This record gives sequence, structure tokens and C-alpha cells, in this order.
Amino acid sequence: MIPRGVRKVSMTEAEYDTLQTAAKKYVTYKRKDIGLQKQVDQLTEQLSQKDSFIDKLKGIIAGLKNKIAELEQKLSSRDSIREQMERGRLKSENDSLRKENQKLRDVLAAHGIPFGRKQIDRDSR
Repeated sequence: MIPRGVRKVSMTEAEYDTLQTAAKKYVTYKRKDIGLQKQVDQLTEQLSQKDSFIDKLKGIIAGLKNKIAELEQKLSSRDSIREQMERGRLKSENDSLRKENQKLRDVLAAHGIPFGRKQIDRDSR
């Protein structure tokens, strides 16, 4: 009994051999195609995973850049504060030295001792 929709075909032995060879080649190519498709799918998945990993790394790098910028700003702020403190300390020290200098000049003047280049030059003439 022949299944429905199937027809018997008559062919020569050479035609049968050609058909059989073509069918074997088709099956071989189909298997290779399936294998290649699996490889393509695997490589696509690997590429997707690598892209995901690269995106994560880009996020980490962006975060680190932001952190560096914050730290540079803090460092700049601290340097500015340090400079202001140093400037204040130097100003205070300068004021203290000026007062001490003035006191010494007053003591020298009270004893009639010449001080400073201008006064010594004037006195020697």
C-alpha cells in the first residue's frame, strides 16, 4: 500500500544512483549546516557576553573617572586651604617680626645708636 500523496516513479538505475548520491550529499550538507549554525549561535552568545562585559568595564571606568575628578577637586580644595593657612601663618610671623624690629629700633634710638643703612650713611658724612 502506498501512502496517500505518494506516487510511484519509474527511473533507471543510473538515475537512482544519481538521486541517491544527491540525497547523501544533501544529508551531509544539512548536517554540516546544522553544525555550522550551532557554532554561529555559540559565537554570537560569546560575543554578546563579551559585549556585556565590555559595557560593565566601561561603567566601572566611568565611575573611576568620576571618583578621580572628585579626589582631584578635594585635593585642590585642601591645597587652597593649606595655602591660605600658610599665607596666614606667614602674615602673622611677618607682623610679629615687624613689631620686634620696631621695638629694637626704639631701643637703639633711645640709646642713640644708629641703625639701618640710610642713617649710618648720614651719620658718617
